[in-house]
Amino acid sequence: MDRAIEQTEALIAKQQRIKTGLMQNLLTRGIDEHGNLRSEQTHKFKDSPLGRIPVEWEMKTLDSCVRNDGPICYGILMPGSSYDNGVPVIKVKDIVGGKILQNNLLLTDPKIDSQYKRSKLRGGDLLITIRGTTGRVAIVPDELDEANITQDTARIRLKEEISKIYFYFLLQSKHVQDQVLLHTLGQAVKGINIAEVKKLSFGLPKLEEQEMISERLNEIEKSLGSADHELSKLNVVKTALMQDLLTGKKRVTALMAEMEVTGR
Repeated sequence: MDRAIEQTEALIAKQQRIKTGLMQNLLTRGIDEHGNLRSEQTHKFKDSPLGRIPVEWEMKTLDSCVRNDGPICYGILMPGSSYDNGVPVIKVKDIVGGKILQNNLLLTDPKIDSQYKRSKLRGGDLLITIRGTTGRVAIVPDELDEANITQDTARIRLKEEISKIYFYFLLQSKHVQDQVLLHTLGQAVKGINIAEVKKLSFGLPKLEEQEMISERLNEIEKSLGSADHELSKLNVVKTALMQDLLTGKKRVTALMAEMEVTGR
């Protein structure tokens, strides 16, 4: 079991390195209409505040990519303690590994929630954490439609002509995360202001290219998810085996007898 766990961990580490490299290349250089990675030897590039980007791309700020009726905003200042059958509220601790953990969400009083209609969530919204641990990213699943967030998280509601999956990866990219880190200030509790979140900048390709890039990154993301799931299963099996074998619940006398017969 230990060998299987080690091999799976090594596979996950390898896939994570591949994902990191792919994100760096695809989100700064992109791919052409034939699905080939662009380079300055084969395609035209131009200077930008973030370095060289394909000539087809436009420099954008995050604020210019959101809907007019859904500006970037943070949520509830004081959600209170848990309220039976209340409204789910997503905190920083609930956003882990690009996902929202739904098992232990705080449920706030609907009266409190009603004071923060501006930050109500819809399925497909993007979240980015802005206080404490900044820069965590997740997409809101449909089952959390009408949920809310705290002041430690910002909601991003993109325009229809922009790929949500692309931005899910883009906000995790090194050149965006470096900007988040640069503007994260404070001592006891660190944070980045909404004004700085709105100014996060990047090169943006056309929608068709966004979707092609998203598809490639999604493939490696799914592979990582499968490997993580397999690792969790292996650890569960190992724990159960240890419990059985080290308490005598499951005996190994048959194996010992076989070793005596075979000499192994």
